[in-house]
Amino acid sequence: MRRAWRVFQCRQASNFSYHAEESVADWGQKRLRARTAAVTALGRRRLWQRALAEFVRARDIGRPPADIMLYTATMGALGSGVGWPKTLELFWEAQAQGLLPDARALNLALAACSRGQLWQEAIGILELGIVKKLLLSPQEVLRAHNSLLSALDRAGRWDLALAHLQMMQTAGPPPDVITCSTFVSACARGHEWQRSLTIFHEMLEKGPQPDQVTYGAAVAACDAGHQWLVALWLLEDAANRSPATSSRVACNAAISACGKSQQWQWALQLLAGLPSVTTSDWKPDVVSFSTAASACTRGRKWRQALSVLQAMRDWSILDNVVSCSAAIAACAAGSQWRHALTFLEELPAQPGWHHDAANFNLCMSACGSASEWRHALFLAAQMQSLQVEPNDVTRRLVLQYCGRD
Repeated sequence: MRRAWRVFQCRQASNFSYHAEESVADWGQKRLRARTAAVTALGRRRLWQRALAEFVRARDIGRPPADIMLYTATMGALGSGVGWPKTLELFWEAQAQGLLPDARALNLALAACSRGQLWQEAIGILELGIVKKLLLSPQEVLRAHNSLLSALDRAGRWDLALAHLQMMQTAGPPPDVITCSTFVSACARGHEWQRSLTIFHEMLEKGPQPDQVTYGAAVAACDAGHQWLVALWLLEDAANRSPATSSRVACNAAISACGKSQQWQWALQLLAGLPSVTTSDWKPDVVSFSTAASACTRGRKWRQALSVLQAMRDWSILDNVVSCSAAIAACAAGSQWRHALTFLEELPAQPGWHHDAANFNLCMSACGSASEWRHALFLAAQMQSLQVEPNDVTRRLVLQYCGRD
């Protein structure tokens, strides 16, 4: 009897230990799921610093160890901010921990490569996903390829983007509108505007049909190639197809294309809302006004340029670095040195502004045109005190004005 009782007690203790371990494991998994949900919620609120801190706490505690779901949630939260380097660090850390990434983690890492212009690393990550068969659905495969194209676009590697697009057209997955739009943008960034327009016309004839992003990229290609007439045709075609395909980005690029081709009148008409190419809800922004002012300056119409910038203020649109620089250029073109200096003094109040030689050179040139050589030389001395690196134009102006009264 005693022996039977001891066997019974041992079995009861073993069962209790088993259930206790199972309860602890369940509790740990529930805790890990709760932390994952908290990180996801913080990411949706764009609080990526707090999401990262929550992840670090969970990882350092290590009971239970962080799983791929927690890593992926943290990578997603970082994607909503400026933490793309940390996103890649977490991706490779998960690999080192023996955690196999899922399709979402793979695409988040590819998106981080795109933001950082790390196209070589993006190629490696895509190859990893293909070899490990992490991309299960056709949509996941296409999204990964598009992320790689985006990295090539931002890195200015239109040649590699072309090779990858041709590979997709022959071996799959079939390109969609995002694929083609990204390639059009890559060619525009690489000043290959003819290739951009070729792909665009192929989309019109064979599909997929271009959307707002595609039209914007095609007009940007026209801007790079100084093809203002084609830019206007694209805007008109977009407006005729659907108001949804017309965008402010495309209109601003068309204004820039007109300015580069000395077509300042067309630039002003676009700014005012040319009925045939702009929609009824067209609302110019600070880039629209600044680009139109620059177009007038290129056409040696500095009074019109300053009028455009004044109209921008009348619309209660705040100045920024671009608009102030455009105003300085317009004043310099009209030898309005006092106004140029006023705008130069306003620049330090603009967020994200850094002193550069270009605006100082314009003001020095305006002072020189008005025979105000002392003011020009004072600006050169001010550049030195502000630690602005002079360039060849600065040195030429200084040599030109030295020795004059």
